[in-house]
Amino acid sequence: MNEEVVDSGLKGLVMCLADPTGNPRPNRIIRLLADQGYEVDVLSFPFKEGQLPVRKVYSIRKDPPSLSNLTKKILLGGIASILFRTSGASYLARHFNDQRLGILNLNEEVAKENYDLIVVENLELLPFALRTESTVKVLFDAREFFTKEFEKSIRFKIFDYPIRQALCSEYLHRCDFLMTVSPGLAAAYKEIFNVEMAVIRSVPYYREISVNLTRSSTIRMVHHGIANVDRGLQNMIEIVRRLDSNFTLDFYLVGEERNISYLKKNAQDCERIRFLEPVGFEEIISMLNSYDIGLYYLEPTGFNVTFNLPNKFFEFIQARLALAIGPSPDMAEVVRQYQCGFIAEEFSIESMVNTLKDLTSEKIDLAKKNSDIAAKDLCYEKESERLLNLIQGTSLRSENVDCEK
Repeated sequence: MNEEVVDSGLKGLVMCLADPTGNPRPNRIIRLLADQGYEVDVLSFPFKEGQLPVRKVYSIRKDPPSLSNLTKKILLGGIASILFRTSGASYLARHFNDQRLGILNLNEEVAKENYDLIVVENLELLPFALRTESTVKVLFDAREFFTKEFEKSIRFKIFDYPIRQALCSEYLHRCDFLMTVSPGLAAAYKEIFNVEMAVIRSVPYYREISVNLTRSSTIRMVHHGIANVDRGLQNMIEIVRRLDSNFTLDFYLVGEERNISYLKKNAQDCERIRFLEPVGFEEIISMLNSYDIGLYYLEPTGFNVTFNLPNKFFEFIQARLALAIGPSPDMAEVVRQYQCGFIAEEFSIESMVNTLKDLTSEKIDLAKKNSDIAAKDLCYEKESERLLNLIQGTSLRSENVDCEK
């Protein structure tokens, strides 16, 4: 990013239900706005002072996990959902929604500030951001297709889906700017909610880093991210089991310890699979660079998984690795465009094994070199230009006034 920051006199607020120091999308947009001369405030879970270029942090209260707190959140969410569906964006609907999120006490404090731009990273925060008809511009970052995020969960269908459907119907068209992470999600938002989403991909900053040639004796694969068993990480363990002894796989996982323990137990009979300590956000690219293949075999178990275009996918490219993926449409399109990896013919463990087993060091190194070319395009320096053009463009509000329901 440009190190010469000009004071623009603008004030921005970035809102997320996360710690933005370790969450790539809010982290990058905070830095981008600061680089453009914005005074940036953040409404988020607490984080250590000095880790981001922000003026003020509005800390979201997190209730300790307990049955009573879970019951309270479900009850408040149910009331908010009914009110959003029956009375639109009424004061009571917003009140109960803010109360369940633990941000009700921040309303007056935030309202005192005269922001030029509010960036919203979570659907549930839109009522808070759009609580008045002020001149503040609102950018919503739809990182998922929120009404289908946990579509197989009974709890989600009963308690979460109704309020998310109501929020999308009520608030998406009220935003000035909308963006999402992949073409597949953008097309779905257009089809179901009749809103136009710009595609701003979750790419990392550009790194000047060398391509490491593959040693013919060992092909080192890597996977990093959240240990979400529902996404079938155990399938990658089975893939390595069926490959020749020259293939290895290292996992760098965060998340619930019980999920990591489950995967470790599943892999304990295969000495070619290791579970290593995860590294910090800023160290990921350097860590990945020592490997040969970024493995991300993800079966289409749900809508968001099918049209997934995640951070790790682009981090593999920025680390100059070859990629090995299933035929996920949006990921496969990028791999084909740059010829930077290998795509299984179908979603099956056997197909992924067949794709990998005949690879040579020469084929892998060619894909790595193509990742080196792709890394110059698929970086935040390039993507942020499109994001700035979006923010500086024409508001969508006037275009969407006839699409309220």
